[in-house]
Amino acid sequence: IVLEPGHPHHVDLPGLFRSAARDEKPTARRSALNLLDTALPLLQGSLKLSSEAIGSFFDLNLLAGLSADESILVRKASISSLSLLVRLCPCAEAHSLWVANVLPMVLDVEVSVGERALDELEAAVVQPLAEQAQADPKNRKGLSIQLPAVLRDIDSEATEYLQRGLKSVAKRNEGKLPKPFLASLVRMLKDCVKQPLPLREWPLGMWAMVEEVSRSSTSGDFLDFDTALAAWVQFSKLRLSTGETPSGLGSKILLVLEHLLPSASADRLDELMSSLSSSLSSFTAPPSLIRAMTSCIDRIEETWKAKKLYAERAKDRAAWRTSFLKSIQAMLGDACRGQEVAGAHGTDGSRRIEAALFSLGELAMLDSSIISEGVVTQVQTLATNTVYRGGCRVETCAAARGQAFAALGKCCLKKDTLAKKCVELFVLYLNPNESFVVRNNVLIVLADLCNLYTSLVDRFIPSMTDLLRDGNELLRKQAAMIIASLLSEDFIKLRGSILFRFLYMLSDPSES
Repeated sequence: IVLEPGHPHHVDLPGLFRSAARDEKPTARRSALNLLDTALPLLQGSLKLSSEAIGSFFDLNLLAGLSADESILVRKASISSLSLLVRLCPCAEAHSLWVANVLPMVLDVEVSVGERALDELEAAVVQPLAEQAQADPKNRKGLSIQLPAVLRDIDSEATEYLQRGLKSVAKRNEGKLPKPFLASLVRMLKDCVKQPLPLREWPLGMWAMVEEVSRSSTSGDFLDFDTALAAWVQFSKLRLSTGETPSGLGSKILLVLEHLLPSASADRLDELMSSLSSSLSSFTAPPSLIRAMTSCIDRIEETWKAKKLYAERAKDRAAWRTSFLKSIQAMLGDACRGQEVAGAHGTDGSRRIEAALFSLGELAMLDSSIISEGVVTQVQTLATNTVYRGGCRVETCAAARGQAFAALGKCCLKKDTLAKKCVELFVLYLNPNESFVVRNNVLIVLADLCNLYTSLVDRFIPSMTDLLRDGNELLRKQAAMIIASLLSEDFIKLRGSILFRFLYMLSDPSES
């Protein structure tokens, strides 16, 4: 075979693949994958193409599309082809394709497809980590156990599929995962803490797997609480000293701790509670971390109650909550008067206000008694951008306003009378003149209210579906997902303007 066009022996392999992959017959699309499987070893061996050249030789978008094919045979074959591509062409693009197309198939509706995806998950992730368990860590900088290449750069959606897949792998192996695999995870975790490594080098994929294993009731003595607590303490120190907060990392560490709480001693529970309370009171954590911290605090209190330790700590906890709420109200009060946040200026002050608003919303979800008229008024003032000082309006940044609407929505979820008063206000701020973050958060709030108070929101569904034709691509995508979710759960019906707007959306210029 010769790759140069015009040569007598030239074969247009990419063209043949493209033509077969687009064929209407499933057997032809399946043959496209057979061609790919045959050509890849040839390109690497006989023709000696580099990984990058192989990655760009075929149209990989077509390969990704075949992983979502309606034919079961084609989907199963695409798993093998994608895995072969990763083995022969270990480049970033191939790894991204594997993560985006093979991992989701562990939840395929067809059992045989899901089983095939689980086989590849074991081969690409579980076995390589298990094989490294006996590796000699001496004289080696960084992690003594290397995370499989396919997991080195994954997002939150991919980690969800990874965890679901790992759970299924354990289920089909009598509820157990290989001990060497578990040992490798623990060694990676300890390497992160003891060396210590910068937060950007803490593998999110590893923490996702640790969280899934620690959640399992069959994990046994997989990880002790003290090791996980040391990781949280180290994470907190590095976050404050460097300003780094890798997305999702802190939340995963706290979820691991939540699963291990029943095995923790009273002293260690007190230490973790003190750390979390201090971090929340500083108003420096990002919203995703605040949610994880408030959830962990709630679980610690439940653990105390289960162990009959809460009574002696009830007074201190009540005092902290009161103090924390007063700090939030004081900060929001300053913001509503157009004053700068004490001890912070500019962007830092805005971030502290956002943290305070998000914390308020999380507290309201845990304890509806904190929702007073004064708190609601403060939040509404910031959300609606009606802050005045000396007769002149002081502009509130879009991010803070978005968090204010989110906090107000959480209060509405806990108090139906407040929801009735505020629902029209939310709809008003779907206005195209508003910023993306405000409209996005308002849309999410309305969807949550529709789940709880369907009749209250039903008449405003046309205002929500109108976003399907908005000029902002990300907002259109968000609206499509939210409306589709409400339809799937039967909160709204696919009829009238909703049907026509979904049909219109099929002609959206954006592929995503």
